[in-house]
Amino acid sequence: MTVASALQLMNQYGLILLFIVSTLEAMNCPGMPAGVLLPAAGVLAAGSDHNLLIVYAVMLVGAILGCLMLYLIGVLGGKAVEHWLKRHSGKHAAKIEHHLERIRNGNWWTILVCRMLPVVRTLASLLAGIARMPLHNYMMGTVCGVALYNAIGIGLGYFAGWLFI
Repeated sequence: MTVASALQLMNQYGLILLFIVSTLEAMNCPGMPAGVLLPAAGVLAAGSDHNLLIVYAVMLVGAILGCLMLYLIGVLGGKAVEHWLKRHSGKHAAKIEHHLERIRNGNWWTILVCRMLPVVRTLASLLAGIARMPLHNYMMGTVCGVALYNAIGIGLGYFAGWLFI
């Protein structure tokens, strides 16, 4: 998905699409990279009647919902999800175990930091669920991390859109 195609879809379907795509991106669905989606949402806010804070809020709530859904899959799937991840990650199984241990021994700051790292941002939700991280710790790290990550991505897009539109 390119920025141009994301913008076209966002203009056509508005905030509902932003919410759905943000939720799917947080669940690591193919074709929804945050590196394209967040700046495109910022450009949309800069070049349309959509309010920047509303666009940000919609994207934030969608992403948090997607993260929570992955956390619940990790909680409900437990060891089965852990084995599936390790089996399908090939040479990266040791890294998954390493991140799982960090989450087991960490607190909400661990999740916040994970939210800033590509690939790890999505796996963190599953691993936190598998590790049975207390929900309040998970949500604190997720909300803070997603809020910061989205603010940066949407803000960059908004500034670029404002500058060039």
